[in-house]
Amino acid sequence: MLQLIYMSEATGGPDEVRTICEQASSKNTRNEITGVIFLHNGHYFQALEGSKEHVEDTLLRIIVDPRHKNLHLLSRTRQGARQFGPWAMVECVTEADKKFAAKLVERRLSETSRETAQLFLKNFSRLL
Repeated sequence: MLQLIYMSEATGGPDEVRTICEQASSKNTRNEITGVIFLHNGHYFQALEGSKEHVEDTLLRIIVDPRHKNLHLLSRTRQGARQFGPWAMVECVTEADKKFAAKLVERRLSETSRETAQLFLKNFSRLL
């Protein structure tokens, strides 16, 4: 299973997260992709998990999606099991949701380069 974690600048407001989740949910279920997305300080943070083919296809759609700009891939790893739960796409709205996701991400970032971890922390440090 492939896991991708990225961040991008959001071109819209908080309502965009709901729209993205609604649009992604059925497609992700069909393609057996799970993930989490949240918006913080004008940036999207998302983790996607599933088959290599489906996750990479999803990332390519996100790259050209006008709701995202300046996408930075933070982590690309193989996983034996899903780390972000069984959700087709979960929208992190509450502080508890954000803290749960941030702890999982913090653990993943410990395995990435120092530069990647710093990039994440620069934009999401208040969530950790």
